Amino acid sequence: MTDSAQERSPLAIVTGGARGIGLACVQALASTGYQVVAIDVPTDSSMPYSLSTNNDLAAISNHNIHPIACDVRDSEALTSHVQQLTRRWGSIQLVVACAGVLAGSTSSLELDREQAQEIFDVDYWGVTYLASATMESLRQTRGSFIAISSAAGVRGLPQLGHYCAAKHAVHGFLAALAREEISKGVRINIVAPGSTDTALLAATAQVYQLNSANEFLAQQLDPTLNTPADVAAVVAFLASDAASGINGAIIPVDRGFIG
Repeated sequence: MTDSAQERSPLAIVTGGARGIGLACVQALASTGYQVVAIDVPTDSSMPYSLSTNNDLAAISNHNIHPIACDVRDSEALTSHVQQLTRRWGSIQLVVACAGVLAGSTSSLELDREQAQEIFDVDYWGVTYLASATMESLRQTRGSFIAISSAAGVRGLPQLGHYCAAKHAVHGFLAALAREEISKGVRINIVAPGSTDTALLAATAQVYQLNSANEFLAQQLDPTLNTPADVAAVVAFLASDAASGINGAIIPVDRGFIG
């Protein structure tokens, strides 16, 4: 694709785009004609599992997927990248906030403080920084902001108190922002997946000392793990004109979670 053709294509930004649900969103949106900027790779982490790497990010680069290494906790760097992107493309039509981390312990009172802080810095502040950096451009295009949350954002899950709190905070923030931005033409929605076959789910299984993430299936009406593509399909729908009447919503993709 030529540079001029790229610049005529709608532009989407996806954080957490190097793997898991974020990567599936990147791929789904690219397949529908977006130029997609995939932002990922934390500078450091206290999480008890490996996060995305620069190699993961570089591997997804192609003519309509453009990786950028940036930590969503760095608001200045995030804003700088967004400004550079808008200078090149002119405007942003879609933003998907997918970067997230999870940690837990035998009691929500006992989680390591550094891990608890990182959960809020990535899962909550990362969303607010992204919204702040991109909202002006989204107003210009009457675009869409979608956050990937969790079933943990609508209920309390034992041993995951800080993760639940961060996701609940995202829901409260975006519910308020949706009411503020509706008059400016921006749609803001949340997708709340249940058990999805990702590294994050594997980490959750470790918190609960399960032999396999498949043990979570007992908490669902449909005993099937989501794939990342299942969640990405809902994101692609919410980003489309077919979903123009959906705003300020929390869309569960949890196969009937009853846990």
